[in-house]
Amino acid sequence: MYPYRKSSTILAVLLLPGEVQAEGPDGTLAALADPRRRAEILADEKLSSEFLEDIYLGCLPGAFGRFAGMSVARATVSEVLGRRGSGCWTC
Repeated sequence: MYPYRKSSTILAVLLLPGEVQAEGPDGTLAALADPRRRAEILADEKLSSEFLEDIYLGCLPGAFGRFAGMSVARATVSEVLGRRGSGCWTC
C-alpha cells in the first residue's frame, strides 16, 4: 500500500541538489535568494528544459491546477517565467 496521494513527490526534493536541501528550509530559501548560488543551482542538468520535459505535474493547488498532466517544461511555456527557462519556474 502507498499511503500518499497520487503525485505527492515534491519537486524540490526531486530536483534540488542534496547539499542545498541539507541546509533545511531556511538554508534552501537563502541559497535560492543568493544570485550566485541560484545560478549554480539552475546550471544543474536536472533543471534543464530537456530533463524537465520528462517530469510531469500531477495534483496542483488552486490556479496551478490547469498545469496538471503537463510536463514541467511544457507548463513553463504557458507562463511568463518560461521565457527564462524551466528551471527558473521550478525554483
